[in-house]
Amino acid sequence: MRLNRLLIAAATTVALSGAAEAAPTPTVIVSEAVIRPAPKGLPTTAAYVTLRNPGRTAVKLVKVTCACASSVAPHETMEMDGMMHMHALGAVTIPPRGEVTFAPGGMHLMVTGLKRDIRAGETTPMTLTFDRGRPLTVRFHAER
Repeated sequence: MRLNRLLIAAATTVALSGAAEAAPTPTVIVSEAVIRPAPKGLPTTAAYVTLRNPGRTAVKLVKVTCACASSVAPHETMEMDGMMHMHALGAVTIPPRGEVTFAPGGMHLMVTGLKRDIRAGETTPMTLTFDRGRPLTVRFHAER
């Protein structure tokens, strides 16, 4: 009887560990997803988000898309010679067990060619594509 319980316990442990391995694990944890409202006629806006990588290997954000705009791309604002400049970044690496924050005055997601108004209080879905894993759709809340 005791042997049967041990065999059942061992079989359950193997089945559960196999199920856990088969289940997809998140590659990136997303928080604080915000997009700036954009009134009619304004062709661009910015979005901000924090991306955390709990894994042991680096993950790259390689593409961002939004039905609300013709393009979304990571940019960085920096001061050079007393003037603020902005440039496109391309892929952004999230280090192992680290995070990357897109925030005002630094890195941000530049949303260009807006196809509609972005109104305060609404949410706008964007799809983030990483070099590993499936694309991730994130709802960005419109606020100042």
